[in-house]
Amino acid sequence: VDPRLSGLRVVDCKQLVADRDRVGSAVGEKWSDVQKRVRAASPYGHLPHWRLIQLIVKSKDDVRQEQFATQLITLFSQIFRKADLPLWLRPYQVLSTTFDAGLIEMVPDTTSLHGLKKQMLSTVQQQRARGDTPSSATPTLSDWFEDKFGGDASGQSLLQAKRRYAQSLAAYGVVCYLMQIKDRHNGNILVEQTGRIVHIDFGFMLTNSPGMINFEKAAFKLSREMVDVMGGQQSKLYKDFVGWSVAGFLEARAHARQILMLVEITLAGQPDLPCFEGRNVLEDLQDRFKLNMSRAQAAEQFRGLVAEAFDNWFTRQYDKFQRLTNGILE
Repeated sequence: VDPRLSGLRVVDCKQLVADRDRVGSAVGEKWSDVQKRVRAASPYGHLPHWRLIQLIVKSKDDVRQEQFATQLITLFSQIFRKADLPLWLRPYQVLSTTFDAGLIEMVPDTTSLHGLKKQMLSTVQQQRARGDTPSSATPTLSDWFEDKFGGDASGQSLLQAKRRYAQSLAAYGVVCYLMQIKDRHNGNILVEQTGRIVHIDFGFMLTNSPGMINFEKAAFKLSREMVDVMGGQQSKLYKDFVGWSVAGFLEARAHARQILMLVEITLAGQPDLPCFEGRNVLEDLQDRFKLNMSRAQAAEQFRGLVAEAFDNWFTRQYDKFQRLTNGILE
């Protein structure tokens, strides 16, 4: 850590988490620009391995499961890359320093889907206050993509952004299904300024879920709004998304032993993690890989799970619950 860094602000961790969208707001300074500015002012900036990262310092909170989840996501990312699949994941660094404290890297140039909707609604209110007619009374994720990337007359910027989005959505869908990552409300899903999505906060996975009630029945979150960004279920991009999802699942399935081994080693060393509270952790995970099926059968099975995830009733109800109890926008 550069001891001469200025402007360090220490706040209560809960406040910082609540302010996460403001810190990574799309209207703020780009992280690449921040890095250049700080590096130019640092006496250590000439060093080849100089790096600047944003961190959340957590206390009175066990981050070991978060660290385990990012290890798994890193493994999935490596598997996809080695297979030359166009799937994208963004592992972030987590370091558990004690049983109740640790460091978590913030993902720069992102805002949550909740924060994005909040910003867009604020813009609509400002337009109405000026007497203007907003383009949409209820802004959607599709509106954000159009506003952000639609300025190119050729339409290529928008198309490329949507492809990046679909590829990240497919990658996280595979991981969320296999690892049973829950609590997928719009505060725990970020969108990068490139259009890609990033999942964060892995307090519920494998066997534990909010309230110990497995209400999120879908394989992963795939709301109608998410699919509308791709042009709907009949679009070519959506069909590509389904193909990428199936390809990602099959590649992960081919490396099931490696993934199971990481889970087994962690279970042996840290059996007290909340995600290991239920029974048959390894058996259930192995079942999700569909190893008793042929490759074609497994592909068709996962294709069916993608179809069931679309606009799933349980997903919609969980989003409504989060809006009513925590004010998280759907």
